[in-house]
Amino acid sequence: MEFLVIALVLGAFYGLYFLYKWFFSNAETINRILRKVAIKPIRNVVNGEVARVVGEVQIIGKSLIALLSKRECAYYYIVIEEYLPSLFFRRTYRWKKIIEDEVAGNFLIKDGKHYARLNGKKVRSYIVQDKNYSSGLFKNATDDLKQYLHDKGWDATDYFGFNKKLRYKEGILENGEMVTIMGKAEWQPANKFNLSSSYGNVLTMNATDELSIYLSDDPVAFSEYEKPDYKKSYLGKL
Repeated sequence: MEFLVIALVLGAFYGLYFLYKWFFSNAETINRILRKVAIKPIRNVVNGEVARVVGEVQIIGKSLIALLSKRECAYYYIVIEEYLPSLFFRRTYRWKKIIEDEVAGNFLIKDGKHYARLNGKKVRSYIVQDKNYSSGLFKNATDDLKQYLHDKGWDATDYFGFNKKLRYKEGILENGEMVTIMGKAEWQPANKFNLSSSYGNVLTMNATDELSIYLSDDPVAFSEYEKPDYKKSYLGKL
């Protein structure tokens, strides 16, 4: 009976712990904030309001190259963690984030014939990490990973030359990928951003002192979105 009680207590403790970790994870936190604001078509957004839109990534000019996977993209996010002894519990280990790298290229969000962009200051994002790598005692880091670590001031090996236990995750925004962004809206002429006049006015999502720009490519963040049939809407007006 005593064993059963201990097992139930431990089970409840770990259940609450993992629920807490999930609820306050970066992905769930950002997706939860995004879902509080209803999605609007870009064309319906009003100057000065806090708005959320959904559209396809359209790269302007030269693509970025993601540093780990070497994929062409508009945006990439990299996180590297090392498996280290816990500071609080003896003989236990945890993954500690040692590098976090987030880089935005020049891109727009396309919704029908209308476009939005993010003013890349004060961005909080969740980019789905679809590439995973690891290195450890019997698995050497690739030359690309070693070079990336070196460029960031880290090494794949410890003082004695043994491989550190590391894991590497990367997510990107690809051309044509669906994303959602939220911020304070401001319509501005395309030529202000060296874009062709054919783009018309472009919706810029800005941050404020109280509000970050939020960005996610997680389908969960815009699961309620139904892509408009612009051709059907146009024909219906004839």
